[in-house]
Amino acid sequence: GRTLTGTIIPGRYHDAHLRGLSRFVESGEGRIVGKSVELAAIHRDGHEFPVEISVAATSRSGAKVAFVAFVNDISQRRV
Repeated sequence: GRTLTGTIIPGRYHDAHLRGLSRFVESGEGRIVGKSVELAAIHRDGHEFPVEISVAATSRSGAKVAFVAFVNDISQRRV
């Protein structure tokens, strides 16, 4: 299995993503949790494309947090 970081997040954002996860685990606050934001994602063929992502924390038990995310390809909005 692959992580979310290794699957759809461009390499240049990996460190920021991991810092954000750590911040959320420590404080319960995150920049994108509970919001819809536009980001770059990696397509299965390797190219980057724009997405709108909405993330919510669904459960929390100590350092374990479960998230649900809805990801929408918004390439057509950018044309």
